[in-house]
Amino acid sequence: MTDDYEVFYGRLDAELKKLFDRSAEFPGVNNLYGTGCMWGFWYRDLEEDDGISRFETGSRYLVHFLWDDNTSKEHCHGFEFPLVFYSPAEIQAWFVWAMNKCITFFPDHKQGLTELMHKHVDVEAALQLMQARLNGEEPWEYGPAGFFENQKALWVERTKDLAMNDWVRRWIN
Repeated sequence: MTDDYEVFYGRLDAELKKLFDRSAEFPGVNNLYGTGCMWGFWYRDLEEDDGISRFETGSRYLVHFLWDDNTSKEHCHGFEFPLVFYSPAEIQAWFVWAMNKCITFFPDHKQGLTELMHKHVDVEAALQLMQARLNGEEPWEYGPAGFFENQKALWVERTKDLAMNDWVRRWIN
């Protein structure tokens, strides 16, 4: 998507196939607006650089916000938890949230983006899961990963922040 409201559906569809095909050798997205990555596979450097133990491809996704030489790992670009694991279903729920938020910025593309959402995930199940997580009815499956895993209690506390959850909820429906 571009700043001049252009949507490249073919490229977006191809990236979504890579992200959601958990049987692929390397499921994931390598660039989230230059700030991070989302991987559904493990490789050796993750353990050395980030403290991520081996995990089975497709079993979970690592959302990894990057840091640079001028920023400590503890305060990565303002992200308190720059390494977080999510289940595949939770990634789908975040995807639906992101697409709904995106539609507010690209209202002329609502039909195409909605069709793309439905092509890749069960939208209703994703919305129900996100609501359950935001309402505190079900806990998030994983949480902080690697060097940040010891901060899980704080992360769980933050996920119960009603103001934050209401902000997230605005773009669900």
